[in-house]
This record gives sequence, C-alpha cells and structure tokens, in this order.
Amino acid sequence: MGPELYMSQILLAGHTLIGDNAFVKKKYMAVPFPGTGIEVSQDAYNFYLSQLRITIERAFGILVHRWGVLRKPLNVHIGRVSALVTCLCRLHNYCIDSGLPALSRTSEEDERSIHRIAR
Repeated sequence: MGPELYMSQILLAGHTLIGDNAFVKKKYMAVPFPGTGIEVSQDAYNFYLSQLRITIERAFGILVHRWGVLRKPLNVHIGRVSALVTCLCRLHNYCIDSGLPALSRTSEEDERSIHRIAR
C-alpha cells in the first residue's frame, strides 16, 4: 500500500499534517518553502506554518506533562493514535473544568493506575 493511500485511511478528508523542513511536501503534508530569497507571500506562509507548529508543540507539551503515558513510544496502532490523543485532550479539559491540578507523574505511575482501575 502506497503512502498516499495509507494516509487517506488515517487522515480525515480535508485535513493536512504540518511538518518542518525535514519533511517532503506531499498532498497531505504542509511544509515551509525552502530558502531565504522567497516571495513575501511565501514568507508569510512560512511564518503562519511556524506559528501553527509552535502552538501544536506547546499543546502537546501540556498533554505530556499531565499524561506520562506520552513520555515514551506508544504501543498503539497508528490508526488509533488520533483516538488516544483526542481522549487525552478531553480528559485534560475535564480535569481543568473540575479544578483538578496537573500532577507531574511518570508513565509507570499512569500505567499502574490504569491497571488498578481496569481490575
């Protein structure tokens, strides 16, 4: 299965992944224009893309701080990662709405809690 077909199975129609210069421009991947001698509109696009990446990285950093399970590689099929991250975002918002403090825990503590609750 080619990457284009695979991405169409895990990425919602009309959505795009955001990458940096390390990624190759694809139909599903937004990357900055290379070089320094670029047009004003391209520079504006690069700035906007950079701001999006910074916002996403900050948000993910907050999630990693709250949910230790994100501090190591996920043992989840790639098709389920979106559901997992969505679930963690919703739990995070629930914790904020409920006034629960953000505790810095290790992934081992999170896993023990999950196993304890699952029993």
